[in-house]
Amino acid sequence: MMRKPLKLKWGKKSGRYDLSQEIYVLTISIGDSPILQCTLTTDSTASQCVEYLSQKVDLNQVEMFGLRYQMKTNDPDHRMMRWVDLDKPLRRQLEKWACKPRQVQLAVLYHTPNVFTLTDQMARSYYFALMKLDVVEGRLTVTLEKYINLAAYSLQVDYGDHDPSIHTIEWLQSIYHTLLPKHVCRNAQITDDLLNRVSAVYERLRGMQKTYAALLYIVDAQQCEGYGEEYFSCRDEDSTEVNIGYSQEGIVVKGDYNAPIKYRWAELRDIHATKRQLNVRCYSGAAAQFQMVNLNQASCLPTT
Repeated sequence: MMRKPLKLKWGKKSGRYDLSQEIYVLTISIGDSPILQCTLTTDSTASQCVEYLSQKVDLNQVEMFGLRYQMKTNDPDHRMMRWVDLDKPLRRQLEKWACKPRQVQLAVLYHTPNVFTLTDQMARSYYFALMKLDVVEGRLTVTLEKYINLAAYSLQVDYGDHDPSIHTIEWLQSIYHTLLPKHVCRNAQITDDLLNRVSAVYERLRGMQKTYAALLYIVDAQQCEGYGEEYFSCRDEDSTEVNIGYSQEGIVVKGDYNAPIKYRWAELRDIHATKRQLNVRCYSGAAAQFQMVNLNQASCLPTT
């Protein structure tokens, strides 16, 4: 008996293909830019999805990256991302936790302190794109001078050598939102001044290889405050609003203090999360308790 061909149904609301209850197509993106669509089954784990990605785009250092999705929330001011569990079926995770349209983002899982550990060209290319996203979306604390240099490196990577007949100020005005964060470009006069300075640096980069410009971009981003850090809104034991997160050094708490409170990994005895509650204990006997804003936020922080 001849089997009927599998029908494709375009999901108007979700913007993805629904093949059947057992098979679906998932888009992997960097920011708003899709990089790959992969066909999975309901039993496909996130690890299998990552393996598929590495094979399709020739990404040899796939261990540097992970996949995450935006969680469901009733508060648009407290949107947050959650890492996928590599060992569990991906579709079930997305149906349970992810907001619609359900899709996953490629993100840096291991923030290396040394750019030369990125020996794979595709890994370096994705790392550059993700660092650029962090800069443009304002997740890093960057000096104005460094913003200008980073924008110039980005232009060299994406467009090659400066050509005065093409890369005019008017042209830069049409793409500045891909180079600089909104809070820097407060008005037209400030933006034009910045773009003139960016153009001057970009012109001096003539002859620089695109791969080297990408490397310099990553190096500069690595030196910025906030590199490799991720924060979540919560309240401390005094019910004061703070942000708690993690970095290469350990757990960091930022609030209205003179300086952030840091719990280094080597000093931590254990970190325990239960629903909204996050408990931190040190070998010294010091302990702290935090109440997360979101019911399941605590589970997104690393625990021991």
